[in-house]
Amino acid sequence: MPLYIRSFFALALVALLASCGGIQLDRLANEPEGSEKFTLPVEAPRRPHPAVDGVKRYIAAMQAGDAEKAWAQLSSDTRKAMQQKAAPLGLRGMDLLRLGKMPVGETMASAVPMDFLALFAVRGVKTLRVLAPPDRTPPEQPVELTGKDGTRVVTLRFEGYAWRLHQPDLAMPELRP
Repeated sequence: MPLYIRSFFALALVALLASCGGIQLDRLANEPEGSEKFTLPVEAPRRPHPAVDGVKRYIAAMQAGDAEKAWAQLSSDTRKAMQQKAAPLGLRGMDLLRLGKMPVGETMASAVPMDFLALFAVRGVKTLRVLAPPDRTPPEQPVELTGKDGTRVVTLRFEGYAWRLHQPDLAMPELRP
């Protein structure tokens, strides 16, 4: 077959494919004409804010007793604070999560039992609500958690392509009823 006939068929195929256009979406109400068309059906499930996923991953890891996964959900500053608490005892910060104890003195004999789920989240989470973020660098996102013992706001920091719990003071939270 001559080259000009093959070229003609190739151009015709390209024109045909270009005219198909694919799926057409309607404009949203009050959407400017210059913007791309984008519509989601009303019944489509809304994906939660990724910070909510970070809290859920931490809670799931603590409930499963997986200290390594829970450790990965803490911000670098929070992990550093836990490392500093554990270092005088010859332990790693993750060991504190695994043991469920927080050192008070110079030995593990003086360590007190610590509920690390309650330290960084709440027990029996019923609702998670994303609050307005502060304008900070690195980005932080407050999330209000309501559980069986009350409500508190936790802060998540965006690090390493994920939202991680950020509480470097390691202070037990005060719950609101």
